[in-house]
Amino acid sequence: MPLDYVRLFDPNAMRREIATMNRVIHVIDPQNAFCREYGSMARAFGVQELGRIKECLFALEALLSSHPRPEEFVLVRSEYQPGQFSAGDLASPYAFACVPWHGHDCDWSLSDAAVAGKRVVTKFEESAASSVAFMGMLEALINDGLRQVLITGFLTTSCVRKTALDLRASLPESVEIRVLDGFAASRASNYVPDLSGSGRHAEALREMEDAGIHFVGGWGDPGLANRRAG
Repeated sequence: MPLDYVRLFDPNAMRREIATMNRVIHVIDPQNAFCREYGSMARAFGVQELGRIKECLFALEALLSSHPRPEEFVLVRSEYQPGQFSAGDLASPYAFACVPWHGHDCDWSLSDAAVAGKRVVTKFEESAASSVAFMGMLEALINDGLRQVLITGFLTTSCVRKTALDLRASLPESVEIRVLDGFAASRASNYVPDLSGSGRHAEALREMEDAGIHFVGGWGDPGLANRRAG
């Protein structure tokens, strides 16, 4: 059993850590596969896709390194199977995205200081809600008074979107789900309007908002809830 599973399911340790928490901040996939020039996404689709992602990663690094309550954060990392996101085509440059022990895709794109003191959980599908450890952690938090889930990370059009939608569908209405604008991003091409006048990033935000997920315009700025990022 991976170490993160053991930590998350140690009820005594968890209750000591989260006794006074009413929110949790999930950081989805801040890994080389999606954030670095040598990661699978940049190699498959071009380094020009990293513009917004690198800006977001810089903001996340500062937030994680300086926040006074590291226990509020959960770093969510991915481990996938070969061909999982290339329709089984192992010749695709994206076939080994976040496949363990294949290159450095699964490594953090954050510094050791940013990662230090944070809980970690591993997912094996797009949605973090597919992880038994992840959902077990949230259930324990809710039982101890959790009222807000903030979601940050990568990508707004895939793992962030799917996680937010699944959590909204499965968690009690008393628990608010928010995506933190400025700390979540997607590929640069997903911000470009298509023939309908909207890009994939904007469409993903609209889908989440329609499902009852709120948006915070910046760290510590709850007055900007429901603001759509562009």
